[in-house]
Amino acid sequence: MQRAVKIRHYIAVMHDMGYSSDAVLEDSGIHPDDLISPTFVINVQQCKKVVANMIRLSGNQGIGFDVGSRIRMVDFGIFAHAIMSSRTLWHAIDLWARYGGTLAGMLTDFDLKEDQEDNWSFTIVEISPLGFLYNFCVEEALTMFLKLGFTLVGEQPTVRKISLAYPAPSHEAIYRKHFSRPIEFNAETTSIWFNTPALHQPLQTNDDELNEVCQARCRQIMNQISNESPTSIRLRELLLKSSLPLLTLSEAAEKMSMSSRNLRRQLECEHTTYRNIVNELRVELAKEYLRSGEFEAKEISY
Repeated sequence: MQRAVKIRHYIAVMHDMGYSSDAVLEDSGIHPDDLISPTFVINVQQCKKVVANMIRLSGNQGIGFDVGSRIRMVDFGIFAHAIMSSRTLWHAIDLWARYGGTLAGMLTDFDLKEDQEDNWSFTIVEISPLGFLYNFCVEEALTMFLKLGFTLVGEQPTVRKISLAYPAPSHEAIYRKHFSRPIEFNAETTSIWFNTPALHQPLQTNDDELNEVCQARCRQIMNQISNESPTSIRLRELLLKSSLPLLTLSEAAEKMSMSSRNLRRQLECEHTTYRNIVNELRVELAKEYLRSGEFEAKEISY
């Protein structure tokens, strides 16, 4: 589950284009009144529907660039204060890696790497198969990170190279417009390499005392979301983030800090079972794999 920070931002962007919140949220299961609560959370399927609506309404396959370039640090609330008060850029990025999925509504993880010449890179990784949404998430993340990086260090980050693990889209020209550096499509990973700023560069907005307070609040919000989310949703997200083969019921229960019997009982109270959740998940993953064309039908069925 993720906080609906990004959904609020999407609605604001689409409103400026002349589209109503009802149109953007159509068939997503999200009501505009839900977004008033700062603790309201959504799931991946709801986010996918909202993004699909945005693309359909605007007719813009590259709308991820628009929403990413218009995000502001302040849009992330207390999480933004934790990032801004970090000691170095490395600490800020580490915070983003730990809390970004839940508190900033990110649907991707990323791995940070530092090479010997003080250059560094990060690789964007799917939390679960996202289908068409992955391209949107990458486009949004690249433009957003460049803008927020400037906010943090006061200088425009210098990109050395960009590699993307998908074919060149129909709106490839937008990539060339936003990024002057070499762009490689159909690469093994989706990664972006930086020459500057230095990863261990101190942030001018560093405040250790404020950072400690903000991080404590971030942890509190994370725990609150985790504890209040239905057991079936938490199990589903755990299975999505786990590598294949899928966890057994007892393995999942252990990771959720409960007994197998307790997990079964809580799922029964929510009118479902472990087997139902696994079967639904397999169907959804199979559909995404078929859409992506990454695997042959035989591999997917296996």
